[in-house]
Amino acid sequence: MFYATFLLCSFGFCDLWRVHAQNQVNQYNQTAPENLQFRMDQIAVNQQRWFAYHSQRQTETEATIGKLGSRLQALQTQMRNQLQVLRSLTEYQRENMETYNKLKENLFPTKVGDRRFYIERRHQANWHEAYGRCRRMGGHLATIRDDTELSALFGGLPPLGYWIDIYNLADRTSNKGGAYVSSLTGREPTFIKWGTRQANKIPKNCVDVFTLKYPPVMYNNDCFERFLFACQAEQW
Repeated sequence: MFYATFLLCSFGFCDLWRVHAQNQVNQYNQTAPENLQFRMDQIAVNQQRWFAYHSQRQTETEATIGKLGSRLQALQTQMRNQLQVLRSLTEYQRENMETYNKLKENLFPTKVGDRRFYIERRHQANWHEAYGRCRRMGGHLATIRDDTELSALFGGLPPLGYWIDIYNLADRTSNKGGAYVSSLTGREPTFIKWGTRQANKIPKNCVDVFTLKYPPVMYNNDCFERFLFACQAEQW
């Protein structure tokens, strides 16, 4: 009896499961076309959205590229203009340098080694006036570097005094004071050649080259004495 009941229940459950499964299959068969159409519609909508987004991005990218191209062209034009200005300035500086060199040769006609000098042979001045004259010419009172330059520059000149760059503005009334310096560098000169009579002279503040004998020698004198003078082309 128990087995018969069990078998009856088993057959009943099998029938119920078969009916449920069939219902599921029928329901799927009924809704599958609708679901497929819905999914295809969704795909079509998404494709349209993607195409629209892609088209918009492409338009924006092309616009950005166009702006960059315009900026690049403007920058290239600006660089060409600046390059032209630079070339013009370079040419202008070259012409000015050529003019300056020619002017320097005219103003400072005496050449010793690689340096150019001007010797004032007519108008005497005190040391301060001579300093100013050389500066207005674009140069400086001459700084003598060595014995060779001293002889080459002043040898053969008339036997007179010629102011040069060396001075000492300390108080000399008590025969005391600091060392002589170059007004160009503010330091003690690298070359001084005192004459033999310098030791017997009362110390004065400014130095000149005296050409009475050869080779020329240096003496100090009162800065307000009037002598000729020598200028060099270098300002510094």
